[in-house]
Amino acid sequence: MINKYLIRLIIWGVIVLSSIILFIAIITKGLNLNTNILALLPNQQTSPELTSASNKFSDRISNDVIFLISSKDQTKAINAAAKFSNLLEQSSDFTTINTGVNQDQQLSWAKFYFLYRLQLLSNKDQQLLVDKNYERLYQNALVNIYNPTGVVNRNLLNNDPFFTYQNYLLNLPKPSSNLKLRNGFLVAEKNNTYYVLIKAEIKGQSFSLTTQTEIIKSINNAIKQIKSNDIGVLKTGMLFYANVGAEDAHHEINTIGIGSLIGVLILIILTFRSIIPLFFTLFSILCGFIAAFVVTHYIFGSVFLFTLVFGASLIGISVDYAFFYYSEKLLADANWTPKTGLNRIFKGITLGLLNVVLAFLVIAIAPFPGLHQLAVFGIVGLAVSYLTVICFFPYIINIKSKNHKSIPLLWLTDKYLNLWKNISTKKIILILLALVIIIIAGIYKIKPNDDIHILQSTPKELKDEEQQLKNIIGSNIGLSYIIVLAKDDNTLLSEANNVTNIIRNNFTNIKNPLISISDYVPNLEQQQQNYNLIQNFINTKYPEEYLKQIGFSEAQQVKVIDKIKTTKFKPLELSAWLDKPVSEQMRFLWLGDQPNDYKALAIALSKDIDIIKLQSLLSSIDNVYIVDKVSQISDIFGHYRNIISYIMAIVFVLLWLGLTVRYSFRKSIVYIVVPLLSCFISIAFLGLLNIPLTLFSILAIILVLGISMDYVLFLAESHNRFSSTMLALALSAITTILSFGLLALSNTPAIEYFGLTVLIGISVAFLLAPIAIKVQGYEK
Repeated sequence: MINKYLIRLIIWGVIVLSSIILFIAIITKGLNLNTNILALLPNQQTSPELTSASNKFSDRISNDVIFLISSKDQTKAINAAAKFSNLLEQSSDFTTINTGVNQDQQLSWAKFYFLYRLQLLSNKDQQLLVDKNYERLYQNALVNIYNPTGVVNRNLLNNDPFFTYQNYLLNLPKPSSNLKLRNGFLVAEKNNTYYVLIKAEIKGQSFSLTTQTEIIKSINNAIKQIKSNDIGVLKTGMLFYANVGAEDAHHEINTIGIGSLIGVLILIILTFRSIIPLFFTLFSILCGFIAAFVVTHYIFGSVFLFTLVFGASLIGISVDYAFFYYSEKLLADANWTPKTGLNRIFKGITLGLLNVVLAFLVIAIAPFPGLHQLAVFGIVGLAVSYLTVICFFPYIINIKSKNHKSIPLLWLTDKYLNLWKNISTKKIILILLALVIIIIAGIYKIKPNDDIHILQSTPKELKDEEQQLKNIIGSNIGLSYIIVLAKDDNTLLSEANNVTNIIRNNFTNIKNPLISISDYVPNLEQQQQNYNLIQNFINTKYPEEYLKQIGFSEAQQVKVIDKIKTTKFKPLELSAWLDKPVSEQMRFLWLGDQPNDYKALAIALSKDIDIIKLQSLLSSIDNVYIVDKVSQISDIFGHYRNIISYIMAIVFVLLWLGLTVRYSFRKSIVYIVVPLLSCFISIAFLGLLNIPLTLFSILAIILVLGISMDYVLFLAESHNRFSSTMLALALSAITTILSFGLLALSNTPAIEYFGLTVLIGISVAFLLAPIAIKVQGYEK
């Protein structure tokens, strides 16, 4: 038998030692912890080209950071902005830093577009020419000339006599309507304060902890060097949200992990009066955690902080196995040996592990990468902790405990068992009826909430700063956007132009409803049409009359008109535009080549657009997709909340059938009552407390089901040794409640709801678990 123990010990030792070595290797290379909350979410079932384009645009936006350097003095603001951008450049943490448009860039703009001036028209001028409303075009040109604020010179009149090219440039939609170009910098003025815009793109990923730490340090250092009583700084970007999320997660890991650990320590010392159980219990937890981290990291390539937050709570489950071993050892008779001790608890903890594994497998059904990680982390961690108890404990811990009469917790659990021993069937029925009434009342009040915002707790300060910045620069761009796909550039521009026309015609109440590349580069058909419209107009009487009225000689009139007539059509190609500095401000919308030979671009949408109305307008257009991650992910949450709820119903049936096979029909009915009531009471209390039912509440219910089933199985397999089993249940329940109780204090609603649901469910499960003894009799 010693050889059997040795073989188990060697197998366990290889697993644990390998995990430790690999864990050290991971730590040495640098932890790859992922704080991207969107990466936790399921990939939409879409075409690869749409998924690729959408991910590319999301990554690009998430890496942008925006700053406003402010001062009451415009010169001071510009100088501070110049110094700030230089400091950012010196840090080498940014791929690009954009402060505005210098003189060379301005000249290149004008030079580039000038070649195509006869085929570029504003929507207003285009409509006038289509309607042949030449008189209005004539009058508008006169207004421009005599406008005291207008800028008109002979060179402009020679090349753009009707200001159609100028109108086109002035009417191009701008991401930020309040910004003006001053000394090469983009400046906004509000409440007698000047704000200078700086836009930068970070290196790496905004959700990488290493990236966050280094770049935030560089930014804070730069701010410190320029900030004063005269100089202020506003900032926004996904980087800052991700950093706050990471700090919150770190805080919660420490709170949950350390708080739960302290609770476990106190509990073990008070119960077992020895440091040895404390040491070996912690050791079993540590083995499980290290193995879980290593396997998760090697399977997925990185570990979500989300996984570690919930993984810290596994302390409340993994200690169960050590508790059962020590409880059995504590209350054993003089003939106790490691073999008999293990044999007495083996079936119970094995069935318990299988049930919790089943619960995690159900969680893994949901197509959430974060939940897949959590399932792997949980299964591996619990399995290795279980192996530590059955392989390591019997070989190392072989001395029976001596005195257990003065343990307060044991006294309480014995009293509670006696209460259940003496309670009548009638009273049990009344208790169950009372619980059913609570369940009905609570479920009647419960309301689902699948809003994605439950995944995070966004600090008000960051949101306020972002909104203040957007108001100053005049940006109304929201989080939703459109992806347009096509096989070639011209078709892509045509589709984009069609979409922009639909949006502008149907959302006339929004000043700037969108930003699109197709406004800057019309498709070739549109360019040709514009060119023809100008040529048709130039062959009428109006150009000659207009030029004569504004003082051109006959020779000058002929020269200007002939120049327009003889200018050949030269197509403005998208590739040429992308290669020039003129596209720099809008290039973020170009998504380029995608799978299956597609090309893609994005159209940024105003936050004021009615997405539901827009979806109905665009639903019949192929290869045009509205990406509204907030509502789409919320819909996914609701969909999978329903699916997992149905799966849980199936799990209940399967568990009951398994209980029927293992035990009798009568016992299976009694045994299934405990997890059933525990789960429904948890949901009912959410309703009574006006807390919404979320996907994460349902996931918590799965854990409640697994753990509450454990409690019943431990009692069912205790062979009438209920006293030691009940002590172990109490230790387990208190530790689990402590762990998940701390989760309920999280600042993140999803984690808070998860923790509170488990807290309620486990409490009910522990209190109802002794109902299992009513179908077995009672022996201490």
